[in-house]
Amino acid sequence: AMKLILENIKKITNFGIPITLRTPLIPGFNDTTKNIEGIASFISTLHNVAGYEILPYHNFGESKYKALGIPYSLQGTVAPSDEEVRAFVKCANTILQHHNIYCFYVKDNHKEVINWFQKEFLDLMRKYATQPQLYVWTGQDWLRNFTDSRLWSPLF
Repeated sequence: AMKLILENIKKITNFGIPITLRTPLIPGFNDTTKNIEGIASFISTLHNVAGYEILPYHNFGESKYKALGIPYSLQGTVAPSDEEVRAFVKCANTILQHHNIYCFYVKDNHKEVINWFQKEFLDLMRKYATQPQLYVWTGQDWLRNFTDSRLWSPLF
């Protein structure tokens, strides 16, 4: 099944439309440096990738499973800390930045730019600011002052 998923992602990126890839970070399942490095290495081989987002696990669906009488296999799973997610974002960016692709931490429907590569992000904004598929987080002063705030769109 994984091979088919990876093949389909390759096909989609060849259509010439920028895409954003996402990984929900699930403790005990895919929260290892080796896994994130593998995903980033795969993404670095693709065309038309606008960005890569790491989303922390949340248990919002747990009550829905309970209401439907379906066992929730991740019950009791604790969401990763902000520091853990940021470490994985930094890990991914170590690989992706050499291919002009950037990983973001997405929390509460906002993209967080990890400070150590702000300059690269600003360069990316200059390149893609008018394209609707790129979304930005305006939660830091350095980004608010970048350009006209009408260029920013909410994540969802």
